[in-house]
Amino acid sequence: MNVQLTHYSKDQLRMTEAANPASIKLTPSGVIYFYMKFLKYSGLKVGDHILFSHDAVNNKWYVSKNEELGLEIKSYNNNYGSGLCATICSTLLRHDILVSNNIDPKSPYIYYMSCSDKPSLMNIGKYFHEVKILNA
Repeated sequence: MNVQLTHYSKDQLRMTEAANPASIKLTPSGVIYFYMKFLKYSGLKVGDHILFSHDAVNNKWYVSKNEELGLEIKSYNNNYGSGLCATICSTLLRHDILVSNNIDPKSPYIYYMSCSDKPSLMNIGKYFHEVKILNA
């Protein structure tokens, strides 16, 4: 009997960007959910203020903690075990993220974003984590 197996080990699967558990969920209504791992990697917590920043030159999105300019992260009561734990709401932010990724801002779909596990940029004395859409 001739058999050829392809193994998908956890190490191989973790190498893919889609496997990054630090996610942000963008909903059509403008509610933006944050997964627990995202808060851990970014160093943010409920009650902090998150700032989304767009680098128009390189078309990249970043997040950082910014008490003066950011939106307050609210607690999300999650009884379903999905890992969602916090939220903000902004239809304008969702719109601009989608447009910058050449996605119709009126799209009825949910989009997920991954977050770098370490800060990838420092500007104005603050650390920024790069975030990008996974399912565009």
